[in-house]
Amino acid sequence: MLTKRKIEYLAGGLFLALVATVVVSIAINPISSNTFRDDPTGVLADIAEDRGRFITSTIFDLASNLIAIPLAALLYLTFRSHDRTLALIGSFGFFASAVLLLTSDMIMVSLTTLARDYAAATGPQADSILSSARAVGLMLDPAVAMGAVGIALGVFSYGLLVIKTGALPRWMGAFGVLAGIVGPFFWLHFIENDLIAIGFVGLIISLFFGLLVGGRLVMRGTNEPAE
Repeated sequence: MLTKRKIEYLAGGLFLALVATVVVSIAINPISSNTFRDDPTGVLADIAEDRGRFITSTIFDLASNLIAIPLAALLYLTFRSHDRTLALIGSFGFFASAVLLLTSDMIMVSLTTLARDYAAATGPQADSILSSARAVGLMLDPAVAMGAVGIALGVFSYGLLVIKTGALPRWMGAFGVLAGIVGPFFWLHFIENDLIAIGFVGLIISLFFGLLVGGRLVMRGTNEPAE
């Protein structure tokens, strides 16, 4: 049977692994275009030019989302004694995000074939493939955006829990709350593509929050809940 300390250690280790896989996935992704919706031709060209990097990036992204599912459960077990409601909401956010982003990963895999065929096609055939790619983009962008909201909900809830209960140093929780507030602004890129940078700021803060919480759980665990 897992002890409380072992659960904390596993939760911290998975949180650190999640941060690492997300960073690697973003770092090696060859797509330079901000969104598929605005530049499907550019996305297909980037994928076709470096298909291996794209597949590797997708594998790391897939791994991060698979990690998020048991992480959500372990975080709930770790923090439920401090505030069961916020822990449940936070873990639901991480779980929902993982499911949505796993769906987006499956969609992304289909782009490798479209990119290869588009690079070799001309005329009407190329136009037909591009139309299919746009249809993929219509599914992909909302899935990613809703996944970002799930992440924001998760980090906001756990950040608020930390501030409220002192389960971890309260200053750590401030990063989670800030990330949760900024993260949903990812949706602004549907209005203006350049505004996607605001959403990425939220993602960076979320990753930093995960690094802080994961490291603390591995090294020291949580503080004892108040009576």
